[in-house]
Parts: sequence; structure tokens; C-alpha cells
Amino acid sequence: MYSKDVRIAKKAARLAGEKALSELGNIKTSFKNGNEVVTQADPLCQEIIIDEITRHCPEDGIIAEEGEDGNVLVLPPKGSRRWWIIDPIDGTNNYSRRVMLFSVSIALFDGGRPAAGVVYNPASEEMFEASLNGGMFLNGIRRFCSEEGVEPQSMIAIDSCWPEGIPQGIVELCTKCKLRNFGSTALHLAYVAAGSMNACIVNKNRIWDFAAGAMLIQEAGGRLTYQDGTDIVPLNPKTASEKNFELTASNKVIHNRVLGALIS
Repeated sequence: MYSKDVRIAKKAARLAGEKALSELGNIKTSFKNGNEVVTQADPLCQEIIIDEITRHCPEDGIIAEEGEDGNVLVLPPKGSRRWWIIDPIDGTNNYSRRVMLFSVSIALFDGGRPAAGVVYNPASEEMFEASLNGGMFLNGIRRFCSEEGVEPQSMIAIDSCWPEGIPQGIVELCTKCKLRNFGSTALHLAYVAAGSMNACIVNKNRIWDFAAGAMLIQEAGGRLTYQDGTDIVPLNPKTASEKNFELTASNKVIHNRVLGALIS
């Protein structure tokens, strides 16, 4: 049902990724909202994505990270209940320092629920894609969340933002598995969906950081919830664009254990 939308998102992500790579030789940085890094490539990549989407889906709404004066860009739908949610470069801090761990994240929400999602890593050419009831794929190969527990060689991605300090339960997890932080929430979620990592903890993130990843996790057989264990959907994308989210994504084997570690 949403396969056409996935194709649109994949093309847009590849075009934006090519633009991001082409701008690496002359990066110019500035700041928005106090301390958030933005580069000249962020709005350029976003424009490419929006142009591609609106060419095919002119009635759909759009929420994108890079609006004017540090605000969110919100283009309401015209008679549609569909919203595209865009992060042109997730991991801008990495990108600005030429650390090649960043991604393009594009999601479609229909009726308040994820319907299609793409996360693309231009540096590695990894294309993660999913559509409602269509499965999750990495470069054309079907992938699933792992069925692994918390084991010495398993990996859990943690956020870099902990305003009140890292909970003791998470500190204890450090002694039982490998913790990682790649600097891109979208990539963390994609690797959980692909079975490479077992869980991902998301703090103070916005809807464009996790929207595509939510589709990937769902279709890969995992769980994505608020950190109190409640479901994140349905949600109103426009309202959600104004708030921060604290989430946990994982395979179904360890979800409750990670949630418990967060509140310990």
C-alpha cells in the first residue's frame, strides 16, 4: 500500500545524501536555539527532499527540522491526513566535524501512525527501509530485530544527553554488555531494527529524529515506547513537533529489562 511512498523517500534520501557528501569539503557551521549545530548543507538537503516529495505528493503535509530562525518547518496538508517528517542530516554534529556517522531520515505518518520510513547512511550507502505490513529491509535484504538478551557481546545504544545523570541501572548494564553512541538517533534505531544492536535509549529527541526509525522497528518486530513503557502512537505529528521525547527501542526480549534499568 505504501511501496510507492518508500520509493519516493529512497530517491529523496539518496539525492540528499549525495548533496551532503558533496558539501563536506567546505563545511560552514552556525548555531540555532543556543547550542544546536547547523551547517549550510542541512537546509540544502532538506530542500531537495521536500521538492521530491511535493512533486509526487502535493496534498501531503510536511514537518522538517530546518525552518526559519531555528524553528520547525510545518507545511500543513491540503485535504490529506498524511504527514512527511524529515531530518535532512541526523547527526549534524558528526557531519560538521567530518565524522562519517550521519543519516538522512524520512518518514510518512498516515492517520497518526507510521506508514513508511527510510534511514539512509550516505557514507556507507546503507539504505534501511520499511512500510506498513511490508517488512524492514537493509539494502534489499529482509532484516529483523535480534532475539538476543543482555549478553557480553551484545550492544545497546545510549543517548549522549542525561540532564539528571545516567541512572544506576544503565551504569550496571555497562558491566553486562557493550554500550555505544554513534551520534545519530536515526542510525541507532536502524541498527536495532536490523538486529545489529539490541536496544536504543533516546533522550530529549524530536519527532524527526525517530519517526522513520519507528517504522523500521515496528516492521522488524521490535518495540518502541516511551520510557514508562506506554506506546507512542497514535500521535499528532504537528503537535508532536513541538515537544521532546524520551523513548526506548529494543527487541522484545530485553525491552522490559532496559525500561527497568532506566527507572532504577
